[in-house]
Amino acid sequence: MRVWFAVLAISCHAARTAPLPLSPCTPKDSPQPLQCGRLSVPENRSNPSGRFISIQVAVVPATGERTSPPLYDFAGGPGISEVASAGYWLTDGAIHRRHRDVVLVDQRGTGGSAFLDCPELSLGDASAEVFPDAAVESCRARLSQNADLAHYSTAETVADVDAVRAALGHDRIDISGLSYGSRVAQEYLRAHPDRVRAAVLLGAVSPEVKLPLTFAATAEETLEALARQCARDPDCHAAVPDLMADVRGIAAPPQFWEALRAQMITTDAQRRLPWLLHRAASGERGPLLEAMSPHPDGASTALLLAVECPEDTLRATGAERATAAAGPFGDYRLRRQTAACRIWGVPPLPDSRPSFVTGDVPVLLLAGEMDSVTPPRWAEEIARHLRHARVVTIPNLGHFPAGLSHMECYDQIIAQFFEAGSAEKLDTSCIQEMRPPPFSIASH
Repeated sequence: MRVWFAVLAISCHAARTAPLPLSPCTPKDSPQPLQCGRLSVPENRSNPSGRFISIQVAVVPATGERTSPPLYDFAGGPGISEVASAGYWLTDGAIHRRHRDVVLVDQRGTGGSAFLDCPELSLGDASAEVFPDAAVESCRARLSQNADLAHYSTAETVADVDAVRAALGHDRIDISGLSYGSRVAQEYLRAHPDRVRAAVLLGAVSPEVKLPLTFAATAEETLEALARQCARDPDCHAAVPDLMADVRGIAAPPQFWEALRAQMITTDAQRRLPWLLHRAASGERGPLLEAMSPHPDGASTALLLAVECPEDTLRATGAERATAAAGPFGDYRLRRQTAACRIWGVPPLPDSRPSFVTGDVPVLLLAGEMDSVTPPRWAEEIARHLRHARVVTIPNLGHFPAGLSHMECYDQIIAQFFEAGSAEKLDTSCIQEMRPPPFSIASH
């Protein structure tokens, strides 16, 4: 994706990394103890004698004989703690641990890894401005006292992960990533193809997008697809005769539409929206506002700025920005994030870069048909540049992998791919059993 990843001398650093001792721990919301450790890494790898930060690592142990490479998973956001997902790997995700450990690394700036804490920058509140100037200024001033915000990037994260790999004595690994985590996975694969046996990308981010430039357009596409689904459903169509007409009839401030966009990432939320939007168009906006929820607790919105400002937002051209103004969602998020990025003060990264990752590593890409953030066509574009890649699109699924019946099929496909180390003979027939919930048209 970006040539500037090659600038970091990460391989040499990883080779010098001391072993990482592990000891029992019980992360928050984890139903049982894990093995945890901390690795000290330079905040700025071009200045190894400068400040160091501590990276939190949790290892979820295999349930059987270790015959497969460890799996390193990367969280979305950016800004979400990976270690906080331990509960999933101990329950529904245990299928992935039958013959290998799962390694969870909190990205720098999240969770237990030099957390960039700015609660005043919470997202998803329909009544609040996104990235208020004063809050961004206050956040940046406070964090800058103890952190160099120019070094909380995807590139540094890739370097941290490889340092953890070396410290744990892992030669080759499998990798997976959801949403922004798919960017980390792609960049790790670009930097260290010889270290990766196989990779899974879930809700994959195209290396050519400049977030949040695409947010409004992809959300509108999904809303229009939802309207078509509602029109084909007798009960939904009877209750909501014309969803897009309802959307056009809602007069609301831009932060309302941004909060609505944020609600569209899950299948469950999408199946409630037609009726809630219909009521809002009739003047009953309360139920829709009640259904909206802010950004996940514990997520670092400051890290989102640290990553996306130089890597995405500030690199958008004037012509690209102009195309984001149409449609119900408009360019509000883009304008507010651009203003925040200018206050943040980290300059955009160079635009001279390779684009899509290439190579021979087997890659499976799972895409949700109703993904309002990372549409399936992005996965198809990524796959075209890889020699051994396959895209599996899940009908009716939103951005987040939940909400359909028989969701165990999703994990079974992933586990089958990793077990074989190839996507060529995957049995995906269980997808036919995955169904969305009925449209919610009750007043509640």
